[in-house]
Amino acid sequence: MKRLLLAIIFLISTTSLSAQTLDDLTLITEVYPPFNFCVDGIAQGISTDILVEILKLSGARQDRHLRLKSIAEINQKKLRVGVVLNDVGELCLKELGVKRRQIYRFNKGVQLAAMLQLGRIDLLAYDKLVTRWNLKSLGYAPNDYEAVYTLKQAEYYYAISRKTDDRIVARLQTALDQLRETGTLDQIIKNYLD
Repeated sequence: MKRLLLAIIFLISTTSLSAQTLDDLTLITEVYPPFNFCVDGIAQGISTDILVEILKLSGARQDRHLRLKSIAEINQKKLRVGVVLNDVGELCLKELGVKRRQIYRFNKGVQLAAMLQLGRIDLLAYDKLVTRWNLKSLGYAPNDYEAVYTLKQAEYYYAISRKTDDRIVARLQTALDQLRETGTLDQIIKNYLD
């Protein structure tokens, strides 16, 4: 009876999850170090790394030069978009009509960078500068990636107490403007992200 039940479960699972192309495959593993294990939610190990290389050589999608004319293309092309759980990227994608099955949720931005590098997601919805930092911190080349669509523009700010004298605020703003005009601001950013 156990064998029959196991055979039925196996048959149901293989028929309902059958992949028609390499890109349709759903990969499932177990925790079995050193073959398969997770560090910060990222699958690693001997078998995992071998499988990634097999997929690369067998022609699985590795499109690093995607272009999006509209957000609707995510659904049309069945692109996998990584997001940080409940972050603004996830909220924007949902508001713009991206289907839930196209959204892959992770706990940390660094996981998005790793999944992008490993080809487990096609795109990510996260801050551009933070993504560059995460790629670099993982040993990847940030310049190998580019922004292909802007979901939302945001500025970075320094917060200053409302009780601070307006003349001090003006002096600080003037100094920041000078850093921007001389290229110093861009150079500081480049020092951390390139």
